[in-house]
Amino acid sequence: MSEEEAEVEQARATEEADAEASTEATHEEEEERKHKHKHKHSHSHTHTHKKSEIESKSDEEKNESEKQKGEESEEAAKVEEEFYSSAASPVVFQPEELAWVEQKQSMLLLLRARMLLSKLVHEKFFAERSKTGDLSAIEVVRLMQSMQEAQETDFVTEISALKRNLLGEIRKANEMGKEVQDLDKAISLLIGHVATTRSAAKKEPHKVKNATQGATNAITPQKLEKYSNFFYLLQTEPVYLAKLMCAIEEPEEVRQLLDIIIFSLYGNAFSPREEYLLLLFFREAIDQVMSHVIRIMDFVKQTFLPDMVLTYNKRKQGQDYLAATLTPVMKQFLAMKPADQQFELNPKMINDALLTEEEIETGVKSTKRNLSEAECAEQPEVIKETERRIKNLQAICVLFFNQLVDNVNNLPYGLRWICHQIHSIAKDAFPTSENDEINRLTVHFVYFKFINLGIVSPDTFLNASLGQEAVFGLLQISKVLYNVFNLTKFHHSSERWMLPLNDWIQQRTEIVRKYLYDVIAVDPPEDVLQVDRYKELTQMVKPIIVISPSEMATMHSVFKSNSGEFSLKSTDSLVVILKELGPVETYNDNTDIQLTLVNRFPSAEAVLSQEKQLYNQTKALVMQLLRQLPPEVVPTDGDTSLLDLLDAGKKYCKQQGNSQLKADIVAVQKNLKKLESDKQVSKEGGYRDFFHDVTLDIANRQQVREQQKKEILRLQASLRSVLHQQKFFNEQITQYKRYRTSCRVSTWQQKLRRGKRSGAADAGKAGGAGGPFKFSYLELVKKGVIVKSQVPKPLQKATKFMITCPEPGVFDIEVSISGVKKGEPISLLLDDLLDKKSKNVEHDDREQVVLDVNMTIHLLNSLH
Repeated sequence: MSEEEAEVEQARATEEADAEASTEATHEEEEERKHKHKHKHSHSHTHTHKKSEIESKSDEEKNESEKQKGEESEEAAKVEEEFYSSAASPVVFQPEELAWVEQKQSMLLLLRARMLLSKLVHEKFFAERSKTGDLSAIEVVRLMQSMQEAQETDFVTEISALKRNLLGEIRKANEMGKEVQDLDKAISLLIGHVATTRSAAKKEPHKVKNATQGATNAITPQKLEKYSNFFYLLQTEPVYLAKLMCAIEEPEEVRQLLDIIIFSLYGNAFSPREEYLLLLFFREAIDQVMSHVIRIMDFVKQTFLPDMVLTYNKRKQGQDYLAATLTPVMKQFLAMKPADQQFELNPKMINDALLTEEEIETGVKSTKRNLSEAECAEQPEVIKETERRIKNLQAICVLFFNQLVDNVNNLPYGLRWICHQIHSIAKDAFPTSENDEINRLTVHFVYFKFINLGIVSPDTFLNASLGQEAVFGLLQISKVLYNVFNLTKFHHSSERWMLPLNDWIQQRTEIVRKYLYDVIAVDPPEDVLQVDRYKELTQMVKPIIVISPSEMATMHSVFKSNSGEFSLKSTDSLVVILKELGPVETYNDNTDIQLTLVNRFPSAEAVLSQEKQLYNQTKALVMQLLRQLPPEVVPTDGDTSLLDLLDAGKKYCKQQGNSQLKADIVAVQKNLKKLESDKQVSKEGGYRDFFHDVTLDIANRQQVREQQKKEILRLQASLRSVLHQQKFFNEQITQYKRYRTSCRVSTWQQKLRRGKRSGAADAGKAGGAGGPFKFSYLELVKKGVIVKSQVPKPLQKATKFMITCPEPGVFDIEVSISGVKKGEPISLLLDDLLDKKSKNVEHDDREQVVLDVNMTIHLLNSLH
């Protein structure tokens, strides 16, 4: 028995003894009072002189005394009725005995209070002992059997299945989103090309390309096994990914890799383990980048980190925050009248708007159109309108500002922790920088790259159409809020018409500093994500990622090309795995697969993890045993060990004939011997330390189960959301494809013409609206279309090219030498050529020929 428990028992015994003594004293006092009462009536004749004295009193004094006695009698009767309501023959008390009644009642109330306090103290000690696992065997059995959940792994299995399903659907949605973006870009390029302009949709994300081109072989089981080792290493050792991202300079390639890393390698961080590993990758990347920048703001201007955080914020957690935080104030803004959403403060533009309204209303042309900005600023109507707009702008900015500040704790934890790391590492790297300057890094990633995008583009979460005034109004709001959070006033030279807002900005300086401090005031991910506890429940299942073969090849290729930049030894794990992977291959089947990750280099820690697996399996078996043992067969001795429980279980099995329970007990004993030989447990005290660990697990089981239930609900809601997103993407893809086809047909079909091309050695008649068009090899070289080829020089004169256009935007090229066709036709897509052109790709590499992109586009245009 523990010292605290002994003290409780001693206190309880003392209280019971005191209560018993008090009760006995009360009974003795009651008997004495009854005796005195009886003695008083037997000798009433000796007190006649007192009665005569009373009678000599005045009538007024008698009446007053009788009235007082009557009130006291009524009060005593009430006390009698309450206190002896359960008695068969209640005792009638005299007024002078009321004090005794009240005293006894108070003593009983005090006794009940002490007993309740003792119970509360006992429960508190039990709760504290539960947290530390300091429970007796019988207490552990009762606690285990009080839990309603019979199956310990049901939730883990359900979570794993939901997660795999969700990841697969996210991958589909992500690919569909990329297809929508590619279609949108293709349409923009096509329209721009037809209009003979060089405009292209530069802001559109680019689709991840295969690592290499040409091969169509299927991935082999042996290669898949090597990839499982490769991606396990990348996922658990983020330093390699951080170095890789620092080594890559092309923004396009950076975006390709970020999609693979965040959405595939880390599974969009839908489990605490993956979120934890992804945050470690961010920390490594921040550390790598910060060590290379010269000025603090170069961190956001000349690195890949902004794109990395931007991709991270596109996850469901980020979008949910924007929707929940911005929707209420966005609805208030949209409910304003269009005139109240006008926040343009340039006096020239305000004057023109006022004159336009006046001319429409009066029908008279104004003569104030040509006033300068300074003259417009002096017009009374402009001054009045400017003041109105400033007032409205400040009012709506207050709503947005307060909403953001009040919801600082709702920001995604991962984003806050990333900003915490940026702030901490930047402070060490630039110790002389002011705190406000370092805080601007937080503003850049939290406001500018996250919240600001939700303000200027609310259509991502708000189902409402925005008018022109609303769109411009949101831009003005975002500009003001950026200056507020960035602790920057509007400058007189470039933003002089916004200067009236500077006082409003200055008033919120300390609030912003407090907000930025709160943003980065987060606990470490080990505590927030409870990584260890989660892994304890799921470690029997190896990690799985959902990835396509082409993405595997892309990562393989980029690491193979850049590993020389890492200065790695020949014995480094990455170097060994890349050597085992061999040459980069490309795969025709790009169906997503579930890749189980396996550690290629099991270290001492990994071996311990395997032994820990047996350790946890044994714990689970013991918990099942405790659930099945009746409390009456469990020894109540405080020193009962696990071996004593197993012996009691054996006896119970023999009496009841429970063969399954007996088999479980035998399995536990066998596992304990194995763990003891591996020095994982000690037989000392009947496996005391091991049983203490089991007790801790049971005490915390309910908390873990509740978290798992919430995790299931979250995954189910996310799955519904992703399926809805897929439906939306499908509709967009169908519409975009229909529009692209319509655009191609209407643009090119009428321009196709028949005829043979002049200058071709063996020119013939065109076979239809789409050709054929004949060219010689030398002619295409002269035109700059062919850069180089594998055609031998003696055969170049005899080589002819036949180009046909079976459908708008599609061109097939047949090669013949001396009239004999060679190989399969080469297919050219105008969309692909335009895409290469937008990326400044000069050459289009084919199997036996290299084409100049710009000259090829020019040639194809000349066919129409």
